[in-house]
Amino acid sequence: MTSGSGVADPLGALEPATIDAMVDNFAGQARLMRRYTPRVFHGPALFFTATEGRPADTFDLSLWDPYITGPIENHDVACAHAQMMQPAPREQIGTTVTAVLTAEYHIDRGDLS
Repeated sequence: MTSGSGVADPLGALEPATIDAMVDNFAGQARLMRRYTPRVFHGPALFFTATEGRPADTFDLSLWDPYITGPIENHDVACAHAQMMQPAPREQIGTTVTAVLTAEYHIDRGDLS
């Protein structure tokens, strides 16, 4: 469906009840966000940074300092943030998480190999 200007209207194909539900959901999420107080995580964290389309000085991991007391291990992912769950970035993230969890499992069991 298009608007009067000829531009495609992404909401035009939705039923009114669906649009009402979307509005209600948005309002509910806004209420939850206002009430939420994040807690501090005490432990190490893996962080994945989407590097495409992002200036290098946009985000510093030290911004997490109030929320994470352990070390933060960053892994750059060569994609835009919106593409993080595409096959190649997802494979990189999954491989990294698997390697870290496998290493932790062996260390916990006393196997340092």
